[in-house]
Amino acid sequence: MKEKREQLTAILVQLMDQKKERQEELTARVKEMEESKSEEHDNYWLIQYQKLLDNKPKVLNRSENWKNFQNNFVVCMVQHMSSYSLNLIYFRA
Repeated sequence: MKEKREQLTAILVQLMDQKKERQEELTARVKEMEESKSEEHDNYWLIQYQKLLDNKPKVLNRSENWKNFQNNFVVCMVQHMSSYSLNLIYFRA
């Protein structure tokens, strides 16, 4: 009877160690996926901004209004990306 308990205890310890390893692997994989998603999200906005710049009319190149728009747009993008990043950090904790 004592041997059975020792065997079951050894199996239980082994299973608990395996469970912990799987949890660590899953946590690492989720972090990788979130980082990849964040990078894709950031790249999306940079691509959209580049498309906007590529498609702007030539008349606007010299326009002061366009320069103001660009500055405001960049500020808005930075604020959006920083709030998105803060949300990711907040919800990860």
